[in-house]
Amino acid sequence: MSTLRGFVDSVSDYRNQEDWIQVYNIPDTFSGSYELRQLTMYKGKELRTDFFEYYWAYNMRGTKLSSVWTWLVQLMFRKPKNIPGRIRWLYGLLWLIAVGYIVVLITGVLNWFQQLEWTQLPMVVLAGNAVLNIFAFVLTAFLGDAARYTYASPENIEERGKIRKGGIDLLHQLHVSKKYTRIVLVGHSLGSMIAYDMLKHYWSQVYKDYEVRPDYLRKQMDQYNEKSVAGFSMKNDAEVAAYMKLQSLLFSEQRKRGNPWLVTDLITLGSPLAHGELLMAETKEMFKERKRERELPSNPPQQEKNKTISYSQPFSRDPDSTVRDTPMEIIHHAGHFAFTRWHNLYYKRDYVGGPAREIFGAGMLDKQLTSTSWKDSLPFLMHTNYWANPKKSKTAAAESIAYLKKVILEMTKPEQ
Repeated sequence: MSTLRGFVDSVSDYRNQEDWIQVYNIPDTFSGSYELRQLTMYKGKELRTDFFEYYWAYNMRGTKLSSVWTWLVQLMFRKPKNIPGRIRWLYGLLWLIAVGYIVVLITGVLNWFQQLEWTQLPMVVLAGNAVLNIFAFVLTAFLGDAARYTYASPENIEERGKIRKGGIDLLHQLHVSKKYTRIVLVGHSLGSMIAYDMLKHYWSQVYKDYEVRPDYLRKQMDQYNEKSVAGFSMKNDAEVAAYMKLQSLLFSEQRKRGNPWLVTDLITLGSPLAHGELLMAETKEMFKERKRERELPSNPPQQEKNKTISYSQPFSRDPDSTVRDTPMEIIHHAGHFAFTRWHNLYYKRDYVGGPAREIFGAGMLDKQLTSTSWKDSLPFLMHTNYWANPKKSKTAAAESIAYLKKVILEMTKPEQ
């Protein structure tokens, strides 16, 4: 709960806002975990915001060094052209360390054989074990979860499945509760990859679900398809903002058509999705192919043969009826980013994350954050400071919190 408390404390700043009523700590009846609580706030007497935490880390217990090492070696033996430019220096550094370690090891062994001082053997063994243990601890502590989630080896499949199922179940419970008109999903670091998968799999379960069949409610879908055929022009922030406006209008239309989807926004912070070509496929070409095949949803979504994102299917208000109405247009199984806005925030030297618009689509908004902290100038140190309260931490960037507030608290309703 410390993560959720810190997040809510920063994005709401409720202790210094007169229009925020006391935060209530309520039992979480959706996640199925008795360890978690929901934090509920009211703005005035009308707007209620509930904050939930999806805690998944306990599913990654027992990580072995061998799993991390296999994953790391597999990444290191990729061709340099398949390494994202933003982290190519890190790729080179890993190879430099590996080669240096081998050279030192061989030199040390040769020198020892030349001297043949057998009394030094126990010290050599102890020193070697100490170095290996430290190395193993660092690898498993900082890369263990990432290795097991992003590398589809047989021993990781069960854990990955549990994590995804738990997240999808939570999303489902929030949807069917009928308590909410809007859901915002925020994912930090590896959590952003999990959030991406949660949306992908949950939308594929509900994309055909419509309670009504109003043909007249296709204005925004037709407009989206029309612009999709012509090709969206999103060369600057203003054009991306106009695209997001259309996404919001389409979201409202989807709701009026009876689709249950409530996720208006995905916010990724310091996200490894920026390196999706490295972590989610073996080559850049394979990554592009998986997007074309709709295994990896993009924004804007991949198109049908007629250059639109929707297709016709028979519809009947009575699922058991053999009589089908005129086919209705629905958005395909990987099309949720047509109406779910994607905001990607990152620091310049947080190399865990980075810009992802180039590989996932021009419809997402990449925002590079700035900070006055000296830590912002050093690699990785700002990775855990995307919502650290600036009144409590000198390393926090107010720009990040301001943007989170804007999306979560100020964009209170979809466009009408």
